Amino acid sequence: MLREILNKLRERNMRTKEIDTEYRAEQTVQERRKTANERELERFMEEERQKQITLNLENIRKQKREQQWNGTNNILKEKNVFLNHGSILKDNPRLNSFKPMQSQRSMFMR
Repeated sequence: MLREILNKLRERNMRTKEIDTEYRAEQTVQERRKTANERELERFMEEERQKQITLNLENIRKQKREQQWNGTNNILKEKNVFLNHGSILKDNPRLNSFKPMQSQRSMFMR
């Protein structure tokens, strides 16, 4: 069973390699038939296409950023859940015994 699977994988790999070599041969023949001006024109058109793609991606990213800041999922517009829990912090004896650094006199600050 394992041998059958390995044989199928090898056959598939061989087929893909054959298809790839045929494709490359066709591409080289087509490139050799073209004139230098045609190749330059295709290169220019490809560069323009890539510029348009990058501009579209930048616009999409900008819109997503604006939606994050102005949309419903804005963290800054969320309700503060800790706002009314001051009594919980005051009632805890462990937290009451803690004194901040400002109230204590530090040996470095004399």
